[in-house]
Amino acid sequence: VEELCRSMEAGAMPCLESITLQGLDTGALARLMRALTRKATCCSATMKALSLLYCDADDEEGEAVGRALAAGACPGLKKLYLNNSSDIGDRTVLSIVDALRGGAGKQLEQLGLRRTSLGDEGCLALKAVMLECSTFA
Repeated sequence: VEELCRSMEAGAMPCLESITLQGLDTGALARLMRALTRKATCCSATMKALSLLYCDADDEEGEAVGRALAAGACPGLKKLYLNNSSDIGDRTVLSIVDALRGGAGKQLEQLGLRRTSLGDEGCLALKAVMLECSTFA
């Protein structure tokens, strides 16, 4: 992940539209989100799909996803998958919902949270934002 982040930050992947990573170690999810938030990361503008599966990340690290979206990372993102990351739950989802309510992720159509620790609070927040945003499939 570190090499990918450095390459993105150096502008080496200006047309990258999709990233699929599995089994990210602790810290890697937050590192990737920081890289996508940096102004020099050209591919952030072209990113359409992020699949971050089986991450060894908890809600504290997962909140980096919402912060990155709120900071303007990946404005054209259509698909975000955090499936099979059992320690990601309500706090992560609430940070994503806050970003969506703040105007980020206007293109987001699909949000995958299969096999996470999503609870009632996160589900209710998602339901509310889905009713507010017409882009969800």
